[in-house]
Parts: sequence; structure tokens; C-alpha cells
Amino acid sequence: MKKKKRLNKNSLIQLVGILLILSSLVYIGYYKLRVTYRKNSIEQSKEEFINENKNNKEIVNEVSKNNKEKILVDNLVGFDNSQKRSKESANKEKLNTVAFLEVDKLGIVLPVFQGTSDRELRDGVGLVEGTDYPSDQLSTVSVLAGHRGGYNGEQTFLNIDKLNNGDEIRVTTKGKELLYRVVEKKIIESTDWSHFTKEDNQSKLILLSCHPYPQNHQRILVISNLVEERQIT
Repeated sequence: MKKKKRLNKNSLIQLVGILLILSSLVYIGYYKLRVTYRKNSIEQSKEEFINENKNNKEIVNEVSKNNKEKILVDNLVGFDNSQKRSKESANKEKLNTVAFLEVDKLGIVLPVFQGTSDRELRDGVGLVEGTDYPSDQLSTVSVLAGHRGGYNGEQTFLNIDKLNNGDEIRVTTKGKELLYRVVEKKIIESTDWSHFTKEDNQSKLILLSCHPYPQNHQRILVISNLVEERQIT
């Protein structure tokens, strides 16, 4: 009788172990599928972002070709902006997207939002208030903050500590693709804001996240300089 009970107990332990393994495999599969789907969705949003800018340019160019008054162009653009504002409640994330960030070495593509609210950092990365929009203008510094790991796993700044000098970072803005190269990494205290300095002859991009993962008592900075800008036609 005791032997039978012992066997039943062992069988129950084995069953629980099998269920735990199966549930872990299901979760891993779901996680990878969700992250892949999210990346594909962001890439599609990036294409829409580029095409929308092209369409706006074509409209303005067509009006110009017909020798219309400049005020007509202004009104057309103003009408386009008012159309966007009217859709804000239904498509706030799209309107709040100012660029797209890509790092091929890490396999990430992320929307860049105007702020750093919880929602914005969950869905992408945010432009730190008081820093410049990414551009080819000299004497500018753009700081993009993002989560490291968490719900979106590798589609975050999880692995930015693996970036080294010379690695490429791309930012797609409205009309341009900006290519940056990493020049430095720094670990700083969370209260240290002294590293976001501008240089007269540089356009800088800084990626900012928590360090060390998964803790958050310090910050990691990946500093890069603009080396090339390409027009999107």
C-alpha cells in the first residue's frame, strides 16, 4: 500500500514537471511570436510614415507646378495638418511619431515619440525633453530614452551594452535617413545630466537606458555622431 502511494506521488510530481515544461515552451513560443509580430508591425508603420511624407511632397509640388499662389500651398498643408489633428484620438501614436530608430546589429526597429511617458516608452523610445529632434544640423544633441527588456524583450534597448565604437545607428525622419556611428559608451549615475553636451561641429545622437540590467540604479549612454544623411525620394 505504501509503495502504491509512493508511486502515485512520484507520478504526480512527474506530471506537474511535464506541465511546467510544456507551459514554459508555450510561453516562449508565444513571446517570440508576439515580439516578431510587433517588429513587423513597426516596420509597416515606418513604411507608412515614409510614404505619407512622399505624398505630402507630391501634393505641394503639384500645386507649385500649376503656378498657384503660395497661400494656397500654405492652406493645403494647413488643411492636411487639421485632418491629422481630427484623427488624433483614434491614431494618437501615429501622430506622435517623429522618426524611426533602427540598429541592425541588435535587430531592433522602434518608433521615436515626442515624449517619455510610460505609454511612449512601452511602445517605442522617447525624445528626452530639452534635447533636439534628430537632424543633420550641427551643434545639436538628440537623446532617445528607452526601456531595457521587460514586456517587449529584445525589441527594446535590452542589448545596447553590446554596441561598440563604429557600429551603425539609423534614424528615419520625414524626408531623410540619418546614419550615425557609435563613438563612446558611458555608465553614469541616474541623476547625472551633464553628458548631453553639444559640440559645434557635430550632430550627436545618444541612446539612454537603465543599467545594469535588470536593475535601474545607473544609466548607460551610447553616444554616436552623424556621418551621413540621405534624402528619401
